[in-house]
Amino acid sequence: MINNKKVEKINILYTKSIEKFWHLVGHSVDLPSKNSYKCINIGRYKLFLYKTNKEIKAFLNQCPHRGALIFNNDKGIAPLTCPYHGWTFTPKKTFVPKLETYQNNLDPQKARLITWNVEVRSGFIYIAKDPEFSLEEQLGEEVLNIINKIGSSIKKCESIQKLTYKANWLISVENSLELLHVATVHPKSLNELNLEDCIDKLWNWAFLVTAKPQNKRISNLSKNLKKGISSNIDINGYWSLSLFPFSQISTTEGISFAIQTFHPGEDPLIEKTDFCTTLYSPRLKDNTIGNSLKFFYDSVTDLNYKVFKEDAEICSYLPLGSWDFFSSKYSSSLEIKVNHFRECCRKVINL
Repeated sequence: MINNKKVEKINILYTKSIEKFWHLVGHSVDLPSKNSYKCINIGRYKLFLYKTNKEIKAFLNQCPHRGALIFNNDKGIAPLTCPYHGWTFTPKKTFVPKLETYQNNLDPQKARLITWNVEVRSGFIYIAKDPEFSLEEQLGEEVLNIINKIGSSIKKCESIQKLTYKANWLISVENSLELLHVATVHPKSLNELNLEDCIDKLWNWAFLVTAKPQNKRISNLSKNLKKGISSNIDINGYWSLSLFPFSQISTTEGISFAIQTFHPGEDPLIEKTDFCTTLYSPRLKDNTIGNSLKFFYDSVTDLNYKVFKEDAEICSYLPLGSWDFFSSKYSSSLEIKVNHFRECCRKVINL
């Protein structure tokens, strides 16, 4: 059971986390050409990214006429036309079929899609409804510099995988912030990296963990493959940067980069998280290594899916009533990022 005071705080946390923060939602390679789109659900908001002639925009996925979805597929290439009544939206005008029949109403040509703020930095796409901070204030110069180096190294999207966690977003995010559970939950997947010497680094709204894999076979393979890529950032070992509230970027040795998002369900208390992991590859230095890297990216895709299915399963064991705004009284040193996440949640209440 959750008392009314805690429910009220979770409601505030849910709304402010969605509406007051910048969210990393993809990379420009996701929108390869004019009229490309990509749909995103963040809590109660259904949105899509869209590439016009010169820029990337973010819109609510709702026609201002009768509320129909503009796009129903995850991604594609199509004009901004409502499939219900054919209203079409361009950067400067709204085209309305049978315009003469609307003569006794407000001018429908002035109706526009609702937009969110968009920032594109080194290819990475961030969106926000009504941000409390600038992107620089939220992430800080050091973190933004790291992310920009990664973003400017990305060449291609290798895979996109989605899962629905039967757990509240607070549970799902916290599971991604610690390695304490790896041995018990991922014995035949992530644990085979044999991660040791974990180092955590914390910023106001970001958290980083690095660890050195002790699996020699994987380490040797990674070193050989790493010689064939061209990247603006040198990352050694396992590396995962979490961006409050819902996103993280992870990699092993910087050979590929994955963006994971843990978007809340339609209600603050719902036991549901919309999870997505997108794998990106950097530019190649040596084209002869392309086939080996393709095999590697396929194996990473398979491994990631297995790991996150295992995470989804274990998260379903934790009801929202088990979560708290404060640190557990039995807190491990490997849960420092979880405790910092909860500190962030407390700060959000007071924004």
